[in-house]
This record gives sequence, C-alpha cells and structure tokens, in this order.
Amino acid sequence: MIARSKLTFDREYLAQYYSDWMLTRSRFRKFAVPVGVLIIILGLILLTRFEGHRYLGFAVVGVGLFHLIDALTYRSRWIKKRLTAGGSKYVKFEFFDDRIRIQSDNSDGYILLSGLLESKETDRGVFLVPQKGLSFYIPWDSIEPREALPRVQALLAKTGRVAGRKS
Repeated sequence: MIARSKLTFDREYLAQYYSDWMLTRSRFRKFAVPVGVLIIILGLILLTRFEGHRYLGFAVVGVGLFHLIDALTYRSRWIKKRLTAGGSKYVKFEFFDDRIRIQSDNSDGYILLSGLLESKETDRGVFLVPQKGLSFYIPWDSIEPREALPRVQALLAKTGRVAGRKS
C-alpha cells in the first residue's frame, strides 16, 4: 500500500466536494445564476417595452425568480440531502500501484487504475470517475502519509486519463 485516505461524510467534506465539483465537473449548474438573472431581465424588458405582452412579462419574471432562487439554494439542499440520506458515514481509500481499495461500513471493493474513465485534479483534491455519472472525491489533505501525495498524483497521471488542473 502506498497511501490511505479516510473521509467522513460531514458538512465540511460535502461543502468542499460541491465547491470543487462546481469548478471542474459541472457542465451547466455553474451557469444557473446568470441564466436566472437573464430570464428576469428578459421579463422586465417585456414588461416595460411591450405593453401588449404584460402578462407574459410577469410570467417570465416569475420563472426567472423561481430559477434564481432554485440556483441560489441548490448547494444547501444538495448537502442536506446527502447528510440525511442514511448511507455510509465514512469511506476509506487505500492506494496501491495498480488499484484503489474502497471500504465503507457497508461495502468493500477495488477499482483498477486502468479501469478509471478519468481522474480530474483540482487544487484541493481529485475526482476519480470509474463510470459515467459516478465520481469519488478525495481531498489532497486527507492522504496519509503526506510524503506519499506526489506518488499518488503520479499514479493517477500514469493512467493516461488525468484531466489536470487549469492554471
């Protein structure tokens, strides 16, 4: 074994997970607030410029407000949903030369490094993507011993599927 990481699924971990996900993995969610504002502006233009479309303007402003409120509260709802889901409370990762062992209170298994679709590095961690729609997030500061971090990063880079950090 090269290194290990033990994660507890608490509010702090989930907040970091969400933050890094928004920066690196999210395709559309990061645009939700600007789209909501744009819809509201469109509705206001309809209200002020086109008097014959007053009801449509109110409807568009309403849709924009709903979209904006949904976008601004999504993070807290996402975290709360995961905290109350009743799943595993922790997970342990053990890094080997060719695989990663994943253990939780209700599962135990391996992922071969060659089987990862992608490893997406962020400044604070890495997303391991074994299949489309599924990812594991491991913060760099959770990897022990700290001296093993460069080796873990090199292992993930060797898979040929690493999407590195944007500088």
